[in-house]
Amino acid sequence: MPLMVEARLLPPVVEARLLPLVVEARLLPLVVEARLLPPVVEARLLPPIIEATALPRKLPLTREMASGGLAGLCQIVVTTPMELLKIQLQDAGRVAAQAKAAGGTVAVPKVSATSITLKLLKEKGLIGLYKGTAATMLRDVSFSVCYFPLFAHLNSLGPRKADGSGEAVFWCSFLAGCSAGSLSALFVNPFDVVKTRLQVITKGSQDKTYSSIANAFSRILREEGPLAFFKGGACRMIVIAPLFGIAQMVYFFGVGEAILGYNK
Repeated sequence: MPLMVEARLLPPVVEARLLPLVVEARLLPLVVEARLLPPVVEARLLPPIIEATALPRKLPLTREMASGGLAGLCQIVVTTPMELLKIQLQDAGRVAAQAKAAGGTVAVPKVSATSITLKLLKEKGLIGLYKGTAATMLRDVSFSVCYFPLFAHLNSLGPRKADGSGEAVFWCSFLAGCSAGSLSALFVNPFDVVKTRLQVITKGSQDKTYSSIANAFSRILREEGPLAFFKGGACRMIVIAPLFGIAQMVYFFGVGEAILGYNK
């Protein structure tokens, strides 16, 4: 059969689909050249999924609270011994004053963080430095659960930077940190009162002894009333507000990135 007849029986398109690429290169060069730049290749260069993943995702409130709670849970490993030593040093003067007022003749020895640490390690081991861990966890985890979501929402309400980063201006982060810190501190103040009562090691002549967190809550409520849980709340708000306000402002201001030479 002549070649011309074959060309009429098998159109170029049919041959392009059935014959392998090597045959097409020899018999139908024009079809092969047309396939070198198919429209499908251009369509795959910009897939819709790339645009979808570039959009920022916002965590739901429950996950924000869970993230904050886990952060607070991790920090008590370091902060519990420090809190315990701080309370003993702050309470030493009160115990000495009570002993003097009671007419005691035995001199109250001076204490220091080193002496308290060595005494606890000698008498109770490393676990002695973690007296009141459950109460500390109750306060710090509750604080972080409240603070971080509240700060994130307050910080999102302020104006953004002009560089297009989407971050809040530094004074907005400062005010959000102060507000969230002070409100969270007041919210967990009852837990802080219970923690302090449980962590006092050297008792004065008029001090009460509590056997557990539940016992401390019930006795304080029964003997001193509900307002006792908010003793020192205003002072704690005054301390926590600038602490977290400055911390958040410095973080969002990019001081750490500047020190490390990282372009934020």
